[in-house]
Amino acid sequence: MDVLTMSWGGQMEYVWRPQAVGGMGYIWWYTTFMLVFAGVPYTEELVRCWRAARLRQADA
Repeated sequence: MDVLTMSWGGQMEYVWRPQAVGGMGYIWWYTTFMLVFAGVPYTEELVRCWRAARLRQADA
């Protein structure tokens, strides 16, 4: 009933979890995901821009 009436004063607090969520499997999965879906496209675009800039300098 306290949740419905929002009268939970003094009953909530932030505490550290005894064990971390995830672990090394999660860290490796997340790192791989970010590398594939963020790092690779960014690097591809960066290389493409460098090539375009080099071609523009060669034409000038």
